[in-house]
Amino acid sequence: MVVGGAAHPHASVLTAVRTARPPYAVPGRLMTVEALPLTANGKIDRAAVARLLAGF
Repeated sequence: MVVGGAAHPHASVLTAVRTARPPYAVPGRLMTVEALPLTANGKIDRAAVARLLAGF
């Protein structure tokens, strides 16, 4: 997931990741979201993230 208010070109994000990470750590696809869903405690809501990715 790419998080941020501005749209990031996926190609440039993947290029940056490829230079910083080994090939097995480069994602096969990217999804842009405004913000990660949070729980009432302010932690990342992993169930909501899983639902977002399931619909992708």
